[in-house]
Amino acid sequence: MSEDPHELEELLDRLKACFPSAAPLQLRESADGWGELEERFGGGYAESWFDAHDGDASGRLVYEGFALLSLEQSLEARQSFAHLRRASGLSWKAHWMLIAVAQGGRAIAINDRTGAVVALSPDQPKAKVLAPSAEAFLRRIVEAAEVGAMVWDRTLGLTNARVMYDRTQHQRAEIARETTRRNRLIVILVLLVVVYLIVSRWVDYALK
Repeated sequence: MSEDPHELEELLDRLKACFPSAAPLQLRESADGWGELEERFGGGYAESWFDAHDGDASGRLVYEGFALLSLEQSLEARQSFAHLRRASGLSWKAHWMLIAVAQGGRAIAINDRTGAVVALSPDQPKAKVLAPSAEAFLRRIVEAAEVGAMVWDRTLGLTNARVMYDRTQHQRAEIARETTRRNRLIVILVLLVVVYLIVSRWVDYALK
């Protein structure tokens, strides 16, 4: 655990400041009911995380498509997630506590024995270590957002600015190509109408 018991709270405050006022991060107060989990999660790392907050009340995506879980949500998701990973032959440890989930069976968890933050994905048999601690994980996100290396997106939350730029440029290029195709079609239709009117007048003149 962090030597500074307030470091998580300070980092979470900085994280909230990275979100626009129109879409604020709404972290709940510390979670209740941890007492009955002390025997299963005695490392103190997961407890510190949920003591600092109890998930995002808004339900919006916070980081790279991940939504922060409350303790109750974490415990509910943990059972089904553990079952699915074991059934798929993927690694699962009893001391992992889920803290965020995303579509496609992806999740982020805290290793309650070491404090490390790990990423779990269906296409990765083993967990990938994202940071040695929850503090280090949050600090990396916050510092990147504060210098513009990460930006807020309404569909993903905080995301890599370069990837977001490339995605935006690709979308603009697609829109430009679609606009060009549409304009060409309009020109063709106009020309067809003009030709039709000319031919119609010529036919009327020829029949007189």
